[in-house]
Amino acid sequence: DSELKGIIGGTRQEFIVDMPWSEYVEAVGLNPSTVAPGCDSMKHLYNARNEDEKSHKKPKSETPMLIGAATHALILEPDKAQDRFAVYEGEGRRGTNDWKEFAGENEGKDLLKKVEWDIAVRASDAVLNDKVAGPILDATKHEVSLFVDDHGVQCKARTDCLGKGFLADVKGTTNVNAGPFGRMFAQMKYGPRMACYRRWAMKLGFAVEQVKIIAHEHHEPFYVVVFNVPLVVLDMYWDRVEKRVMNRIVECIENDHWPGVANNQEVEIQIPMYDAEPEDMVDWS
Repeated sequence: DSELKGIIGGTRQEFIVDMPWSEYVEAVGLNPSTVAPGCDSMKHLYNARNEDEKSHKKPKSETPMLIGAATHALILEPDKAQDRFAVYEGEGRRGTNDWKEFAGENEGKDLLKKVEWDIAVRASDAVLNDKVAGPILDATKHEVSLFVDDHGVQCKARTDCLGKGFLADVKGTTNVNAGPFGRMFAQMKYGPRMACYRRWAMKLGFAVEQVKIIAHEHHEPFYVVVFNVPLVVLDMYWDRVEKRVMNRIVECIENDHWPGVANNQEVEIQIPMYDAEPEDMVDWS
């Protein structure tokens, strides 16, 4: 894979504010969304890299993704949102002749119905006007593109909010309560991703003293919660990324060999502690 081989021996060391998204997508580099699945296996990383490339080359089609993307843009780059999205004011469903005509007039843009755009506006307003999230957004630069060499690999990332000692990510969710959101944090592998953001920002000279997630619900009543992510937690995740991905990826690329989870070996099952009572614990020895 010539594109993957192109990330070996990274030389680009810079951060860019206001880099167009299309330019960032085309830039060479291993990104956090691809790195994170590698914590499961290098085969997961290879597959994620292919899926990531496909997703960037076609407009979003699923309604929740469209609303989420529009909300994200209205929070972080409101002046550019009109260039990325077109709002259909007509009646009826997608696929009608009127819709097709509208799509043809707005080729290359993501298309939303008026009701969907209104949801994005209300969700973004909730975040921007939040007494905790608002000051973080005001004090940081948004959509900062990072390019660094790490372990002999060209890496890239695009942070939502960076500066003044803060690194923050904006995430939409169905539930901002700490427990449910914490489970989503683990399931979606936000930890490894944010560990990459922090590591690469620091390599470029940014002081990252606090890492936050600005979580917002994308339905009524549009609750917003700012979660602190302890640095010791991100240190743990970076250790995992370094051991399972960064120390192995050059060899995988050069040999075009991407081991899976079990790597052709049997593995003992791991039962979660919450599913076992003390009297039911099994002595596996």
